Amino acid sequence: MKRKKNLFKALMALLVIMLGVNFNADAQLGGLVNKAKQAGKNAAKETKKQNSPDALQDAAKGASEDAIKKQWWDETAKLFEEADSTSSILDRCRAFYYAKKKYKEATNNGANDLDFLLVYTERVVISYILVKDLNRDEFLNSQKGLSWDSPYDKLTRTACDDVNYEIFSGGSFPVEVINLANGQENTLNQPFQDISLYIKETLDNADKCKTNEAKLVCLYSAIVNREKYTVEFPNTYPTDENMYTERIKRGVAALPADLLAENPMPEVLSAAELIDKRIEKQLIDFDGPVTTPNSRDNALEQAIKVGVESRNPGAKVKLVSFASDATASWNVEVNIFGIPVRRSKTGNIVVEYPGKAGLDLITSLTVYQQYTDGQYGKSDPNPAIKQVRVDKDMIFVKGLLWLRCKM
Repeated sequence: MKRKKNLFKALMALLVIMLGVNFNADAQLGGLVNKAKQAGKNAAKETKKQNSPDALQDAAKGASEDAIKKQWWDETAKLFEEADSTSSILDRCRAFYYAKKKYKEATNNGANDLDFLLVYTERVVISYILVKDLNRDEFLNSQKGLSWDSPYDKLTRTACDDVNYEIFSGGSFPVEVINLANGQENTLNQPFQDISLYIKETLDNADKCKTNEAKLVCLYSAIVNREKYTVEFPNTYPTDENMYTERIKRGVAALPADLLAENPMPEVLSAAELIDKRIEKQLIDFDGPVTTPNSRDNALEQAIKVGVESRNPGAKVKLVSFASDATASWNVEVNIFGIPVRRSKTGNIVVEYPGKAGLDLITSLTVYQQYTDGQYGKSDPNPAIKQVRVDKDMIFVKGLLWLRCKM
């Protein structure tokens, strides 16, 4: 995806620069303090030693190896970003080795580096996929051309050794990657239960990010999921306040124009537009006239209509439709001895969706008759009445399936 690819490239430049900076133990504070005590005594001796032919040759060799190492890491960083199923085995191994190293650094001691995890989680997963099914013999044969005398090849062998451990010897990193693929990396919470809270937490994470690329990922996730989980899997009635419409727009507007040009963002829909899309997408399953049985249970229908309107002030119940006891299709429940316990029949209720004049919704209702002393009692309308919720939120509440219909 172009958006992801451009994001990867943007951060890779920074990562490559970081890889070129090397620190060793002697550069730590304690080492510097200890060495300072001997600096004056050893100055003349060290100057003479550093100008000897052997020392100059060693320095040249070291500089060459450092350059080779930087070249290898620069190339490996690109492989991490770009490797795919057409890449060689060695290149895939290097990409995986890099992914593991950078992921471990990004999650060190639980202090998650949001900027890396938000932008590169997908690539970490891909790098694992590219090596998880490697053929063992082909994997070993791919290393035969590597020289033990080459600093460059030694680094590649290190990457292969890591793949050998993680893929062929029961390493633990694949488990972490699987958790990543399943959204369990705890970088962003999942939107399934409370989309409003998800949007807020995602925007809060965007505020914590240091890079515009990571901010863009947060904003993109918020925009896509706020629509998905109010249109396709609704659990929250959307308002511009609980959908954070203005905050998202401000976040997008604050991103650099060139980044947005390379990574176009989805449209930020208003709450009203999300409601309309919900109706358009989810309530189109039934779009025909409501049929009614020839023989109907008028008393039951009236009891349900009065009960629903009483529990839902302002509700407009347009139709309740149940077949009479004599003509209904009954579902009979029996106990372990085969004796009836109760029976049920199903009917329909049609109401006008509040705030959308002319939009009628239909859902099915079930009523029960208990079996006592050898006969069935009257249908109890109360459980059905209590199921029905008629307000603007009703098509965003799971339990009853509301469908658009024609009267």
